[in-house]
Parts: sequence; C-alpha cells; structure tokens
Amino acid sequence: MTENGRWREFMAFIIALVYHERPMSEVPRLLEDMVSSLRSEDKRQEVEAMQKTMAQALEEKGKLEGKRETLLQMLCKRFGEVPAAMRTTIETTEDLQQFKE
Repeated sequence: MTENGRWREFMAFIIALVYHERPMSEVPRLLEDMVSSLRSEDKRQEVEAMQKTMAQALEEKGKLEGKRETLLQMLCKRFGEVPAAMRTTIETTEDLQQFKE
C-alpha cells in the first residue's frame, strides 16, 4: 500500500472513531478541528469528502434501524408476538428497498 493509501485508511479510521465513539455533541467540533489541522487544501477536501460519505452511511444505517423497528412494532400490534425467524429476518435485512415493497 502506498503512503497516500495508508494516509487515507488512517483518516477514514479516525473519522469512523469520531462518529462511533464520541458523543454526537462533540462530532462537529472534532471533525472541524481535524480538517483545519491539515496543511494541504487537497487533503482538507479529501477529508471533507470522507466525512460526508461517513455521515451518509450513518444516516442510511439510522433509516434502516428505524424501518426495522417500525415494522416490528406494527407486526406486534397487529398480530401479537412476532415469530423468532421473522424477527431475525427483519433485523438482518440490509436493503432499505425491501421495506418499501
């Protein structure tokens, strides 16, 4: 792996760490500090793009979890206890489109 590739991998790890391990109230400041500490404008733009990609992935994950929870609540309310196999299928579904069908 090239030095630039290792740098990208490291920055992606740090961004993920900020999103997953720090309170959401700290995230914007930490990401801003990360970008402002970079000397190269190209690197700043690259890290900002990484941040947007990570934020989009987290948004997608939140939507998916919300859809799962809503579907399980609706099924439970309508039919009572949801069978374990069906619950597992719903909880492991990764495709948002399946919830729309």
